[in-house]
Amino acid sequence: KKLTVSFHNISIQTDDAEDVWLPKFYFHHMEMEKALENRYDWRKQALKELFAKNIHVLIERLSTAAKAPRLVLWENIYVYVFWLYENVLPEITDEGIRIRAMEDFDYLISEAPGNLFGYDDRRNPIQRFYNYKKRVSSHQLESSVRTTCCFSHLLEGSVKRCKTCPQNR
Repeated sequence: KKLTVSFHNISIQTDDAEDVWLPKFYFHHMEMEKALENRYDWRKQALKELFAKNIHVLIERLSTAAKAPRLVLWENIYVYVFWLYENVLPEITDEGIRIRAMEDFDYLISEAPGNLFGYDDRRNPIQRFYNYKKRVSSHQLESSVRTTCCFSHLLEGSVKRCKTCPQNR
């Protein structure tokens, strides 16, 4: 299933009273679309809608406004996608759904072309980060050190770099 993730359907909410800023996402309409008969084509379209039409646009604007390297922003996206698969996949009890989810992850990090991410002439921007990760089994993933610094140590209240920072080596 895929959520409608257009900019018109999502708002980011924040609580300034919190010690650590973490966004909360609000969906104006909780619409879901089930996979079509041709799951391969449906998956490509779902990824293009999420990444090329939304995340790519956001990364381009953030990179320009904050002068943050695109590579760092794409690795941040990858870290969260990887975290979702790492933490949610083991909890899926339906073997068929777990297999499809792992196939989706494999496609996302191994096969998905750059145009699904908004880049017609470049490779998949998150593919490079998986080279530093290992699969432990068919449903468990292992994370490792990032390849770029996420700069979270520069935030107010932070005192040190995160444990996966490449600058800790």
